[in-house]
Amino acid sequence: MSRMQEAIGFSVAVILAFVVFAPAAAGQGPWPQDKGVKRVDVSSYPAAIRQGYKLLQEDCGACHSVARPLNTTMTPEQWRACATSAHTRLAGIPSKDIPRILDFLIYDQIHRKDKNPTAFFPPPVPIQIAIARAGGH
Repeated sequence: MSRMQEAIGFSVAVILAFVVFAPAAAGQGPWPQDKGVKRVDVSSYPAAIRQGYKLLQEDCGACHSVARPLNTTMTPEQWRACATSAHTRLAGIPSKDIPRILDFLIYDQIHRKDKNPTAFFPPPVPIQIAIARAGGH
């Protein structure tokens, strides 16, 4: 196969992936995570963690469904990367809110999701992340 054919094949694969995944990743259709619960009972969570949940609803919910993080399971390192990403900063989330949102995400992961991990979705795939970072939420 020539380099030209390889380049064309790769380009077609990228375009196909974008056409298939972009509508969902761009908020034009739900990510699988968006189909889950949109609220969590946090009444038994510590007050500071409940405040982080409120900020998640206000700050993160301004751009995408809060169901997305509530139904995604990630490691603390993955949540940190998500909460401190350029996408988060570009979304206008106040830097003072990010640690409290992160505290909620990690606490919720440990106390709710880790007890039944198969009930939740894995982290988003790279194409979802790339599109979200490009402004497609």
